[in-house]
Amino acid sequence: MRKRIIMIISVILSVIGLFVLAFLVNNYEKEQKETREHYANLEKELLLLKADKRVAEEALFAIEEDILSNSVHECTVSILIKDIVPELYTEMFPLMKEHGIKGTVVLYKNRLPGSEGAITEEQFAEIISEGYSVVPAWSEDDGDTGIDSVVQWIKDHGYTLGTVVLIDEKNYTQEREDLIVSAGYNTIVRDLDGEKNNAITTGDVEEVWRISAMGYKGKSSKTVLDNAIKAKGHLIYTVGFDAEDESEMYNVGSLANMLEFLKKCENNENPVLINTDIAGARARRISVAEKRAAAIAKNAEEKAAQQKIIDEINQEIDELYKKYN
Repeated sequence: MRKRIIMIISVILSVIGLFVLAFLVNNYEKEQKETREHYANLEKELLLLKADKRVAEEALFAIEEDILSNSVHECTVSILIKDIVPELYTEMFPLMKEHGIKGTVVLYKNRLPGSEGAITEEQFAEIISEGYSVVPAWSEDDGDTGIDSVVQWIKDHGYTLGTVVLIDEKNYTQEREDLIVSAGYNTIVRDLDGEKNNAITTGDVEEVWRISAMGYKGKSSKTVLDNAIKAKGHLIYTVGFDAEDESEMYNVGSLANMLEFLKKCENNENPVLINTDIAGARARRISVAEKRAAAIAKNAEEKAAQQKIIDEINQEIDELYKKYN
């Protein structure tokens, strides 16, 4: 009898255990289902917010890209020809034309077209007609500014006068710069020895743009060009026929190699604009600065509005996490 009672109790306990186990399993599955539904709802709401945030971020990126596109400019390179001997017309001019590259010709008081040892006025006119620019060089005995007679010759012959004055570094003084600036020339080129990396001009263009130049075949000329390309700066190479500095002395082979190298640089990832004269390079930098300022001003409100949307979405996401935790 006792054994039978024990058996009945065991069966009852087993049945109760099964019911409890079934209840626990059912409750666990219910909790798991509720948890899955809980996080599914969270993800669903997050998905909508994240989609809105992505749209706002893409709009903000587009605004910043627009500003950047108005800020980027290429490296500019000018070739400054310091002498107008006959070889300029018979050798250098055809060589540069073959490579599709133009330069800026410097005129000195004691060597003007048609004078002894110089190219003829007709030859000079032909060179300028091909897109070359002309600038005066400073001379100690050429009037108050050092460029009076050269400027007058350029004007008398109907050529466009650039805003650049070439002055050798050894002749440069603040007083002479002030005189040249007072005459309306905002850009001064100082000739360097061809080894200095400060031949690269970068940054914003101020009222007086002091730019330097270096010999086209200086020991570091290609390195300086690489640096100019990376910095998106302006670089002036000087070429002379009667030069004290060997780094700028004309040599047909050396110049041909340099011109070929420059043309290859035009197709680089960071392109080089070679045919930009000095005044043109300055005007380009001014234009880039103005476009950047205009783009920043134009897009400031829109950028702030998109950023506000992003901040509000981030706040909603934070509140959503708090709600579901």
